[in-house]
Amino acid sequence: MHESRTPFIIGAVVFAVIFAIGAILLAQTGGGTAAPVTPSPTPTPSATEGTPTEAPKKEDVETDEGTTVVELRFTGDCEGCLVTARQTASPDGEQEWTATITDSVTQVELPTPNTYGLYFEVRGTTGGVENDSRQLLALAPKGTDPGSAVSSEELGKADEVKACWAGTTLDTAVVQLQVTATDGEVSAAWADPALPTVGKPVAANRTATASPNCS
Repeated sequence: MHESRTPFIIGAVVFAVIFAIGAILLAQTGGGTAAPVTPSPTPTPSATEGTPTEAPKKEDVETDEGTTVVELRFTGDCEGCLVTARQTASPDGEQEWTATITDSVTQVELPTPNTYGLYFEVRGTTGGVENDSRQLLALAPKGTDPGSAVSSEELGKADEVKACWAGTTLDTAVVQLQVTATDGEVSAAWADPALPTVGKPVAANRTATASPNCS
């Protein structure tokens, strides 16, 4: 009689041991079903800030009632150089804004409608005083698509460049620039990547003297 019950007793003991071990392991691992891993959200670029490589509609720029900060970030040795943003196509007449490059950055703030047809000049300085060197900022070699990278070699091969900006409706427009200067004497300045443009092109060999027609 007792012998017939032995297998059941042994089975019960084995089950109890397995159950106890499982309980211990469950407690150590925190128990339950592991929560699914949630991927980090992809950062969404601000709708009011960026590099303006897409041309907006002219009417959207001209009817915008806000202001735009144009932040120009320079690569090249032009610390202390002056940047002038000039608007000649406005019905309000010619206007300009000038700022100094400090730590390879400068910025100008202007009414957003004035970004359409705006052009830029980079002027050299010697000992903190403006010298005679000046370069029209080439926003794109003629025929270059907005957003394309522009090297000094590509700029040098261009017969004509475009310098009049198609503008933006961004609150902050970041413009990446390249500049070539020696001892404060500016010899070339261009946007990289290229920006959308309007107006007539300028001969590449006249960027030191030309004022573009941006109407």
